[in-house]
Amino acid sequence: DTDEHLRCMKGLLLDQAMHSLVKSPGFHSLLIGNQGVGKNILTYALLNATSTEMEYMQLHRDITIYSLTVQPSVIDGILSYTDSPLVKAVKHGRVLLLDECDKCPLEVLSILRSLLADGEMILSDGRRIVADASQHANTNNLIEIHKDFRVIALANRGGFPFHGNNFFDDCGDLFQTQYVDNPSGENQLQMLQSYAPDVDRKILEKLIACFEDLKRLNAEGHLQYPYSTRELVSIAKHMQAFPRDGIVSAIGNVVSFDHFNDRAFTQLRIIFERHGIPLKSNQKHDIRLSPAKSLTLKQSHEIPLGEVIHVTQPTESVVVDQFSRKPETIIIHSQQFNSLNTNHRATVFTEHRMSIDCTSMDLRQVITCPDKSIHTLSMNSPFGLMSFHPPHYQ
Repeated sequence: DTDEHLRCMKGLLLDQAMHSLVKSPGFHSLLIGNQGVGKNILTYALLNATSTEMEYMQLHRDITIYSLTVQPSVIDGILSYTDSPLVKAVKHGRVLLLDECDKCPLEVLSILRSLLADGEMILSDGRRIVADASQHANTNNLIEIHKDFRVIALANRGGFPFHGNNFFDDCGDLFQTQYVDNPSGENQLQMLQSYAPDVDRKILEKLIACFEDLKRLNAEGHLQYPYSTRELVSIAKHMQAFPRDGIVSAIGNVVSFDHFNDRAFTQLRIIFERHGIPLKSNQKHDIRLSPAKSLTLKQSHEIPLGEVIHVTQPTESVVVDQFSRKPETIIIHSQQFNSLNTNHRATVFTEHRMSIDCTSMDLRQVITCPDKSIHTLSMNSPFGLMSFHPPHYQ
């Protein structure tokens, strides 16, 4: 259980408690978020913990008003038309789990909205769902909404790369909404270790770092597919079940579809090779060898952390945390960030281990410490003392 999932489960339990007290249609629940963040598993865990009966219904682009209320089934070799999970949940007071709501056509959404907001819905066979059957004189064709009937809707967020309807804009006012996001790094590590306890922790940390970069590329619009926790768990489970396949083969099962998109696969290959994981491509490559190169370095010296560093030519655009009385003296404060480092041993047999891209930094000092960590003084944004710690120098 991650912190994000526990927060959502707490909100769902609160909605369920309010529904039991008020019996109002306004206490249906909506879980919204990217695909693969665990919306279904979170709902199943909640319903299992509370021993609640459920009817499942997956919406799609081709669903119609007729198929929303009636489903065909074969009984004793005879094709029959029976009540859909929606009608069964209304009659027996079960939780109706509506999946992929953002893919539902607008005309079907309008029918669902009338059921949830007004408590009324007309079925194709002439029957009618009502909130209170006692208010009607003829009750022969009426189906009264059970007092325990409740809807939990699952939907992807609106916008790129999801091309369905924005379900929150159309029906969000009828639900108590919970946003489900990908777990944080530490929570992801705990979750992966529960799925793959025999996989090395360092490998799991590398995978988490790769997928954080992939999520960033998707958020910036450079990568179309939103790689999420679902794919990360799939890789970990593959490595746990088939340890001899290796990490490259496990990742290949997840990203194999992008092999046919050169642009997307190039971005994936750059991200994974940056963290020391090579990707297989459709092209055959010979073994590449890279001899050692002589690099001329300046004489290094050690400066204890916390010591005041004097900069002779500070620029006017520099924003610092604290100035002393002397204008040429700046007190440096360390900070944490993700560096653009490249692992050169991912695809080439070379003595060159890795490099760090510092082209966007105005470096004034580079300091090495006895613990093999590297500290750089940058005068550009972000300003400060940037530290790179072994073994991965992130």
